[in-house]
Amino acid sequence: MGIMDKLAKSLATRATVIDKTKAAEHTYRLTIRPQGSQSFAYRPQDFLRILVLDDPKVSLRDRVRSCSIWNFDARTQSLDLAVCTFSNGPGAHWIQNVWAGDDVYFMKHASNLFIHRDDADAVMIGDISALGHLYGLRQFFRHPERVTGLIFGREQADFFPDLDGESPFQFIAGGPHQDQTVISAVEAALPRHAGKTAIDVAGDGEMCKLLYKYLKSLGWSGKQVKVKPFWIQGKKGLE
Repeated sequence: MGIMDKLAKSLATRATVIDKTKAAEHTYRLTIRPQGSQSFAYRPQDFLRILVLDDPKVSLRDRVRSCSIWNFDARTQSLDLAVCTFSNGPGAHWIQNVWAGDDVYFMKHASNLFIHRDDADAVMIGDISALGHLYGLRQFFRHPERVTGLIFGREQADFFPDLDGESPFQFIAGGPHQDQTVISAVEAALPRHAGKTAIDVAGDGEMCKLLYKYLKSLGWSGKQVKVKPFWIQGKKGLE
């Protein structure tokens, strides 16, 4: 093990893999439990950066991948992660080869997406890479039934329900170049009056940029719209 690997692991939290199941064609549900006596301090906006490859010949940045926290069970101190394999990169290879009983090392980070415990409505927009994270956020709204969700994917087989088996979001399948489809679907889902409505946009970085510009052109304020790019075409490492 290289010096950088030792340093990274010394700064990270160690966890044990409890279970791995396939949630959809390109997504795994991974259940892990952090080790140690301290309770895991969970916030709905949190996601994990996981060391997925022990290879000193590869830069540390290219060996760390971000994973969405789908759910946290305070009773068992276990985390359910949604891990996508679309990229076919180090993260995809790692999730296909990790098994119950294996150790994983992670560091916790937080997104800037909204959580509302008041009576506000919300619209959540993203692609499959953001679906688990948006499910996790939704459960913390006082009125989750007032959260509208639009999730875009290439095929129906890529979509997956929440952990309770329900599918509260609208799934829209289409090809990789679907800007007008995204705009039309979002336009139809937006409330006529903004009020306290908050909008979260996550996933594809180009889609985040497109929708932020579009929503601003409609008069939505920067305080009402938050974006979190999970990946950008051609970019390697981290998100």
